[in-house]
Order: sequence, then C-alpha cells, then structure tokens
Amino acid sequence: MGMIGRLHVGAGIVAGPVTWFPVWIEEPPPADEFDLVLDGSAPLIVVEADPPSVDALGITNVSAAPVWVLEGETFPGGMQDRVLASSVLLAPGEATRVPVHCVEAQRWAGSRAHTRMGRFAPLSVRGAMLSGVAEGSAQSRVWEAVAQRRRARGLGSPGASVREVLELAQALQASASLAGQHGVVVSIDGRVAALEVFASGRHYAACHRAILIAAAADAEGGRVKPCSARSARRFARAVSALSGMREPAPGLGGRLSASAEGVAASGACDPDGVAVHALALAA
Repeated sequence: MGMIGRLHVGAGIVAGPVTWFPVWIEEPPPADEFDLVLDGSAPLIVVEADPPSVDALGITNVSAAPVWVLEGETFPGGMQDRVLASSVLLAPGEATRVPVHCVEAQRWAGSRAHTRMGRFAPLSVRGAMLSGVAEGSAQSRVWEAVAQRRRARGLGSPGASVREVLELAQALQASASLAGQHGVVVSIDGRVAALEVFASGRHYAACHRAILIAAAADAEGGRVKPCSARSARRFARAVSALSGMREPAPGLGGRLSASAEGVAASGACDPDGVAVHALALAA
C-alpha cells in the first residue's frame, strides 16, 4: 500500500510564479476526528523549552480535542524563529517537547512566547530539513537554505530570518481550493517541486494558501513558466508508490518517512498508523 493512497491529479492552475495541480485521493482514510488549525485561533501555547534550547520548543494543547501541529510550520518570536521538524498530534491538555530547527540565525534574545501565523517554511527549507536528517546536518542545511532565500529576495543580513521571505510571498494571488480536494502538486518556475496531501479535505483546505505561499517563496524570476500536467501526474504516481516507514514522534501519532529515486517524503500518521499527511519533494 502507498504512503497515503492512490492519487489523482487535475489540470494546472497558475498563481503568479507557481502552477498548482489539485490532487484527490481515490479512497481517503478517515481523518476528520482530529482538529488542524494553522493560525493563532487554535488553543495552543507555544513557548521556549525549559531551559531554552535551539532544537526544542514546548507546546501545550489547552483545548478539549486532539490537535495536529504540522511539520514545516513556522513559529515566530521567542528567543528566535523556529520551524517544526516533526508533526505532532496533541491530546487534550497535553504538553510536550517538540523538535524544531532555527530559521533565524542572528538572534538569541526575547521572550518565551511564540506566535502562530499560519505559515509553512519555504519548500527549500523543508527540503533541507529532510536531506540533513540522515547525516545529522539538518540545522546547518536549514541555515544555508534560509540564507539563500534571503539573498534571492534581496534581503540583507539584519534579522536573518525566513520570516521576511514569507512576508514578501504573502502577496501571492491564488484561487481557493476545489471541492473535495485533498492535496496539491506545485510547480515552481516550470519544474515540479513537491506534492503535499492530506487524508482530510477539510485539513487540506485549511492549509491550501499557506502551502502555495511556501512554494512562491522559492520562486526566482517571478514569471510564469509552463509545467505540463503529465509531469505532475508522473510525480504523483511516484509518490503513490511510496511505502512509509513509521518512526516515533511526540504526542499521540507517528512520523512517516520514505524515499525513492527522484523523491523524498515525510508525513504523519494517527495512533492507528493511518497516514493523515504527507509531503513529497522532488530531488
């Protein structure tokens, strides 16, 4: 069985430098019993670990329902901006320590509290997280990716955070997700870059704009370059064929990882081992 099921890809839709292809799952597994809220309206508290550490944050779910927090989400504030390194499913009232990477190399000062602004790190930064895991160099690769994105956007070193890169990409004009859509293949500057998919169409809709902005943050020229639906569907077939390896993760769920020629993927599964989210990056 594939990592998250057999995928079907629709026609491409242009949004600035990004072309996105809607994705549906042929037989989506049930996943709506858990909440997923990407912005600050969710009853979550995100703070520096005790004692503060570059590679960890503390998250508390103060709601009465389990809540997903997804790998790749950025947490501005605290001692420095961070990005979540592994998805976590928090039980009601649960507090746990979660793995993160720094995306703001030049600051180690501030308050304990972080905010949630509904943003994912650029795909290049999320790719750096994945590629550096095996060799233990994820943090240095993340810093390199952030610096490269800042240079490409003409940003100077003050701040040195990925936050400014994402703020520039916020201007992206993109249409809403389609009825029943579960995911998306994104093409940047004419090349397939990633596929992100959710078992729940509701969860995907909550993340649709943030996913496209994260892709736009990696665009270089800002001009539309065509990408064929054939390329998108070929990549989706490769992702459909992946089998995820389950690994421990904070909270109730687990982490999934998989790779094959030309693709590397990570994801999350619920307590029963059912995949609920996956991100596949073109190598």
